[in-house]
Amino acid sequence: MLETQQVAPYPRLDHDQTGTSPGYRVYEACDGWVAIVALDDPRRAALRAVAGVGTDAELVEALRTRAAAELLDDLGAHGVPAELVAEQQYRSVWDDPENRRSGMVTTYEQADWGTMDQFGAFWCFGDVGSHSSGPVPPLASIHSRSLWSSGSGTTRSATSRGSGW
Repeated sequence: MLETQQVAPYPRLDHDQTGTSPGYRVYEACDGWVAIVALDDPRRAALRAVAGVGTDAELVEALRTRAAAELLDDLGAHGVPAELVAEQQYRSVWDDPENRRSGMVTTYEQADWGTMDQFGAFWCFGDVGSHSSGPVPPLASIHSRSLWSSGSGTTRSATSRGSGW
C-alpha cells in the first residue's frame, strides 16, 4: 500500500501469461520453452540480435522456430540470462530424493486404495516439531452417500459415480 492508500504498482502478466515484458518471460521454442531475463537495454538488444529481429514485437515468432538448446547456447554467448523450462515436473516430483527426505512427499497406506503418494509437509519448524502425524488419507465416510445425493458435496468423480453409491 502506498501512503495514498492505493495499491502500489506491480508487474502484470501479459495476455498469454508468459511474462511481464518482452525481456522477462518464457518464449516457446520449436521443442520446448526457454525462460529469458533481459531487463536492461543492452541485454534486450542482444536478445533481438540472437533472434535476428529489429523489434521486441517480432521476438515471439522468431524464437518459436529455434531449437531450445541452440537458442540457449546463442543467448549465453551474447550474455543474456536464460534457462530451459522444466516441463511436466509433476512426473518426477514423487520420486525426487530431496522431496522424500524433506517430507514434501510422503507415502502411506490407504484402506480402500492401497499405497498412495501425497504431498506432505510444506514447512519445517526445526526442533519445534509438528503436531501433524502426517497426511490424512482420503476416505469415503458413512455420510458420503447422503452428501452427494443432497448436493452438499463437491462434484463426484466418474469412479464414485460408477461404484454403486
